[in-house]
Order: sequence, then C-alpha cells, then structure tokens
Amino acid sequence: MDWLTFISKIIESVAWPVAVVSILVVFKSPFSRVFLGLTNLKYKDLSMDFKRDLVELEEATKDDLEPEEAPDLSEQDIPEVNNLRLKARSKQEEIEQVAIISPQAAIPLAWSMVEDSLLKAVMNLAISADFPPRNSPLKNIELLRKHAPIDDETFHALNKMRMMRNEAAHGKYDNGSISTNEALEYASLARKMVARLDKLSR
Repeated sequence: MDWLTFISKIIESVAWPVAVVSILVVFKSPFSRVFLGLTNLKYKDLSMDFKRDLVELEEATKDDLEPEEAPDLSEQDIPEVNNLRLKARSKQEEIEQVAIISPQAAIPLAWSMVEDSLLKAVMNLAISADFPPRNSPLKNIELLRKHAPIDDETFHALNKMRMMRNEAAHGKYDNGSISTNEALEYASLARKMVARLDKLSR
C-alpha cells in the first residue's frame, strides 16, 4: 500500500463522522427547535392525562357512588360529633386552599382521606392478618374486596384514585395540567368514597 492509498483510506474513514458533526454544528438551531417542539408535544399529551383519568373515574362511579349526605343536625350537641365535623371541615378547607395554590399537591391530600378510611374499615372489620397500619393502601383495598361487600365498581374506582394519586405525587402529570376545578372534583369523589367506606361494618 503506497502513501496515496493510505491517506485516501484515512480520509474515507473519517469523512462520515466529520460530515455528521459539521451538519450538527451548521443546523444546531433548527434541530433545537425541532426537539423543543417534540418536548412541548409530550407535555401537551401529558396535560390531557389527568382530565381523561378524571372523566373515566367519574363515569365509573356515576351510578355506584351515592350523593354526599347532609349532616344529621339532631346530633349537633354531641361534642364528639362536633369535633369530627370540624376536623372534616378543616380538611376540606385545607384541600380547597391547596387546590388554589397547587392543584397537583391537592390530589395526594385528598387521597389521604380515602387512605385513612381504608385503614379504619380494615381495622373495624378485623380482616388483616398483619398489623393494618403497615399495610399499603393497595393491600387494604384488596382485603376489603375479598372480605367486605364492596362491588367491582368501587374496587376499580379505589384503584383508579390510588393510581391517579401516585401519578400526581411522582410528577407524571405536567405541573400545569391539573386545574383547580379538577383537583376539587377529585376531592369530591374522595369524600364520596370515604362515605362509602365508612358504612362498612363487621
């Protein structure tokens, strides 16, 4: 192999990498705009996720969940009942205030009401072989499905709400994708779930 052949082989081997680097340098700005557009498209898709999940949840619970009951005023003088109502009212007010500032943060807060009711129902029914407070919400949902009279719609709705909470807490939804009204709708469904779970008894 002579020197001319050797040099031509070297040039041939580096020609494509040099060409690719040159194209990237020359078209850096257009490529940036393309990738930015793809990122924005991803965020737009994400922004629809929570609303779609909420619509699915509302459809699944439309016939299953009963309207929230008005408080029984005949018990208004009982201190324990008043304390429970004040606590519930303050939790609701807390969720409403958080939903205005950060709707995404209101979702885990609303779910915590359901989680507390799941634990209470499992403890009241004495259906857990393990120490109930150590159970995951999923395990408590499965225990109630197995041992308590909750139907398929309620079971699936609880799991849907749990997954929506996880997605919101772990940032799957874009920060601006959940509106205040949607967060409040989720909270309303959470309160209805709590009312359903609180009716379970041994």
